[in-house]
Amino acid sequence: MESGEIGMPSEFNERIASAVTGLQEKYRDEILTSLGLKYGTGYVGKGTRAKLNKIYGCGVSPTPTTPSITVLSPAGGEKWQTGSTVTIKWNAQGIDKINIDLGYANGDMGTITSGLSASQGYYQWYIPSSIEGKTINPRNDYKIIIRKPAPDYTLLAQSNSFSIGVPAVTIPSITVLSPNGGEQWIAGNTYDIKWSSFGVSGEATIQLEKWSSDGNSVSVSGIKQVSVIAGKYSWLIPENQAIGSYYKIKISLIDGAPVGGYSPTGYSNNYFSIAT
Repeated sequence: MESGEIGMPSEFNERIASAVTGLQEKYRDEILTSLGLKYGTGYVGKGTRAKLNKIYGCGVSPTPTTPSITVLSPAGGEKWQTGSTVTIKWNAQGIDKINIDLGYANGDMGTITSGLSASQGYYQWYIPSSIEGKTINPRNDYKIIIRKPAPDYTLLAQSNSFSIGVPAVTIPSITVLSPNGGEQWIAGNTYDIKWSSFGVSGEATIQLEKWSSDGNSVSVSGIKQVSVIAGKYSWLIPENQAIGSYYKIKISLIDGAPVGGYSPTGYSNNYFSIAT
């Protein structure tokens, strides 16, 4: 019999004793050996009871979870921009609902979202130009702040500092690359008119401008209508094309395709000549 055994209730029967014996012999080294026993007894002493508790968790109180939350992203140093979508990430334990605020070194901009489940672990945020009526100006000391929801608003965690900037203003454009001044093209031959474009789409017209020698007057003739994103058009110069030294190529979006209130147009930077 094991040392420290206790009495069994009346319903302890042979079937239970047999099961206990089997457990004792299965874990002989942990239960029987220290007692100098080779075979199970069927009685539940301290060693047997400790093994049962270990296996089935009987009498073991769960370790309480300490509420905590940590901001994972932004981690600090990120360069975010208004008009973009970013992912705020955190790790939380023992917390139910949270609010996410945008703050900075000495103040609070406002709430990004409220009543969010802390177990979600992330939130995708489209960065607007303002929040709660306050403009999100460019600065490098913004912070993500996590609080308890109303009416508590207790501060739970905050990120390291990061920056939010305003995207650079891009102006749609068409730039003629060739001919761009100084070339001599021969009537009856084929040459590539080349251009680059940015922020535009749709159809464009390629035109040939013939300037007067004093630069005060110009005549224009059409060459081709093409997709502005093509970037190149192979032009067969008509054999009867008038020769001259004051030509330029003009490329512009067709009517009805303005960008930002105007239609971008590209020109050769200087004159090129057409000869025979």
